[in-house]
Amino acid sequence: MRNIINMKRLFVFNLIVFMGFYANAQEPIDVTDQTIKIGGLKEEEIYFGFAEGDKILFNFKEINDKELKELEIVQYPNNSKFSEYKTNKVENKTLSVTKTGVYIFRFKNSAIKGRICKIRIQRVPSIESLNNFNTTV
Repeated sequence: MRNIINMKRLFVFNLIVFMGFYANAQEPIDVTDQTIKIGGLKEEEIYFGFAEGDKILFNFKEINDKELKELEIVQYPNNSKFSEYKTNKVENKTLSVTKTGVYIFRFKNSAIKGRICKIRIQRVPSIESLNNFNTTV
């Protein structure tokens, strides 16, 4: 009998903890979902602002599975947060924003031929009041 009571208490405790986590979870908000062409021997940069506490979710894919020389995410002005070399795909890279600011998403193509890249950037706000944070720079 004592084991059954303890199991019920454990179940209720786990249910409360799980619901607390679920209630605090924020849904990802699209910042951009675009396809860009990076010309031969060119570099492209896109800029977005993020709020302190945000989680940045980043996905990248070169459409024809060709390599891009360098991909980098930089906290403005020059604090590199992530870089990848000779890549054709990055899936679900998550970065934590420690200070409200601008982030640069830099794409370098060293090939003579252009690259067509699909980019999706999302943010998960730390609190619901930041859902409408303006990411435009």
